[in-house]
Amino acid sequence: MENESFMKNDDDIEAMYIEDEILKINEYNIYWNNNLVKWAYRRWSKIISQAKWKHELLHCKLVEDLFINNYKDELDWETSLEFISNRNQCRKMVCNSQDSLDRTYKIKNLLTILPTYKLLYDRGTNKIKTLICPRCEEDEETWEHIWICNQNELNIKDIIENTIIKLEKNINGQPYENEINNKEQERRRR
Repeated sequence: MENESFMKNDDDIEAMYIEDEILKINEYNIYWNNNLVKWAYRRWSKIISQAKWKHELLHCKLVEDLFINNYKDELDWETSLEFISNRNQCRKMVCNSQDSLDRTYKIKNLLTILPTYKLLYDRGTNKIKTLICPRCEEDEETWEHIWICNQNELNIKDIIENTIIKLEKNINGQPYENEINNKEQERRRR
């Protein structure tokens, strides 16, 4: 009964209103285009940050070719992702140094930012004095030139032929036959 005397009735409680003008005095408020951001500061800052990174990604020269290939439907994104993340070699999510190096190379190759003489020269690397390819000494060493240079140990034609030969062997079952022969030899030993 004593506690009830201290409690106020609903009639006695005054409504509380927050005025925007008073909030503007506080130095810890966030403003965007001279408008006060009233609620959900973290969500608001996350949206702004995402918009900033999307803008930078869309206007980056590195991904310009990817957007063009995507528009022309020349890039299979699922296969590319499997290749870059080494899912064609590993079934699990592997995180060792060799796997990281392989994925780094594949990403740089996809974005055409492998360290060529042209790229290093443009960055201002100290040791690079000229853009000329050190192997053939005829053309500028660009990303395209790396793959077509006459002085490479293997050219694209050789790489394609070797890949086709390996695929034919796998399709014809030669590795599978070797596994069967190994199992038969183990049975004979027992």
